[in-house]
Amino acid sequence: MKARKGILFLTLLAGILSHAGSLYFLHGRSLTPGPLNFKKNIFSPSDYFQKEQELTEIFSYLTETPMVELKQQLHELTPECTPKTLSPVIAEQFLIEPGAKLVFELPESEQGEDLIHWEKSPLHDEPTESISFSATEPPKFDFIFGTENYDSFDGVIAESDHFTATVEYAPRRLRSGYVFKITFHPKSDIAFKRIRQNYFFLVDRSNSISRSRYFNNKKAVSSALSLLQPGDTFNILIFDNRVTRLADKPLPFAEETLVFAKDFLDKQGHGGHFAATDLYASLGKIIPHDVSEKEVNTAILLSDGDTYLTLEKQRQIIGRWTIRNRGKVALFSLASGCGNNLPLLDLISTFNKGSLLYASTHEEVEDKLTRLITTVQNPIGKNMRATAISGDPQNLIQLQPKNMRSPELYQNRPFVVWGTTNRLTPFTLFLQGDYYDRRFDIKKKITFDTAQNGTLSMEREWTRLLAQEHYEQYFIDGKLAHLEAAKQLLSPLNLPVPLLKP
Repeated sequence: MKARKGILFLTLLAGILSHAGSLYFLHGRSLTPGPLNFKKNIFSPSDYFQKEQELTEIFSYLTETPMVELKQQLHELTPECTPKTLSPVIAEQFLIEPGAKLVFELPESEQGEDLIHWEKSPLHDEPTESISFSATEPPKFDFIFGTENYDSFDGVIAESDHFTATVEYAPRRLRSGYVFKITFHPKSDIAFKRIRQNYFFLVDRSNSISRSRYFNNKKAVSSALSLLQPGDTFNILIFDNRVTRLADKPLPFAEETLVFAKDFLDKQGHGGHFAATDLYASLGKIIPHDVSEKEVNTAILLSDGDTYLTLEKQRQIIGRWTIRNRGKVALFSLASGCGNNLPLLDLISTFNKGSLLYASTHEEVEDKLTRLITTVQNPIGKNMRATAISGDPQNLIQLQPKNMRSPELYQNRPFVVWGTTNRLTPFTLFLQGDYYDRRFDIKKKITFDTAQNGTLSMEREWTRLLAQEHYEQYFIDGKLAHLEAAKQLLSPLNLPVPLLKP
């Protein structure tokens, strides 16, 4: 009996020592007695989540190739090629597990000691309204938006003499008539009054984005921030199945906010293998809608356009968001590498006064984004409208893009009007826009006598813009006949057809 008690005692003692040794190995620190130290060692999140993140990194790397295959199956449009498997990039330390929220407690018996524990909240299919895991609050500014007297801004409001216009035309290949392109170039020696601009950088870190691509995108945004202008504001939103914001409201461009934003970006790791999301289902959460309609609002989306939504869901969500946006926010999309849904990204961008930019490698993203910011950093007009008036009643002229999709006017970016005509007779083109509450007019006499000869690419661009009329109707009533009509326009010119599988 004594021998059995001795064996039982030794077994119990070995179990206790084994448990203590396991805790020492996991947390890398001595388990000193006392309730406060015990809480610090057992429940402190930093070491635990650091080790868990390292295991997640290894697991994600080992399973990267199967995810690429899964991503191909989820694409509504089959990508031309798939990303190559890249060596893993070690993410930042102390990443916060998706779905966790930070809770601070200060027990009365332990004043002066901050105890931290973590509570798990269920994951959501769509991002929450506002989540920020920033360790510090953004800098405070005595800054009231929309209160400047824009009459005091240096420069002049746009007029006809401030622009040159070049004309190109070419015979239509599939129909009678001609397609033309009129490009307005702001003169370099004119100092225009600029409209204040509000930037929103939207960075996708879901599992369809490789780690190397995500970190190159973050680097590009960090570099581009220094190109903003005094008076501008900005915000950064990182999204997967949740949204992490730099700040609840856009921050003014200043040295302090730049430092704060770059520190925020450095701390945002990749979402990981299980961070799935759908970009289009999240449009209403990541792209702001409560913005000033008198200022220029620019959203720059860095994503692959991946979606698992059905065709009908895509129609409902994209159409509903576009109608709600009403051109208040210009959307520019930036994609890189392979495995992108480029036709859909291009459609939603051009539908909302922006455009799609593409970089063949992830490393080129920084240069592409820098060039974009440089061209749009000085907006001089918005709500642009083009009207053609001809003295020849037999001259039939159509213009694109439609006024609701017409981009803003920028000092460093040519403004292009596309059109078709059945006769090469002169006409007058009026370009109207708004500078805050003031309206301006740019009037140009268009002739084809000295116009340049265009190429087939002109008809391709015109056809792509014309097809948007069918997509607009499809978003409204959901009839597939509109998609077929768009396909009949695009397919003969080997143009991709958004929302339809090849």
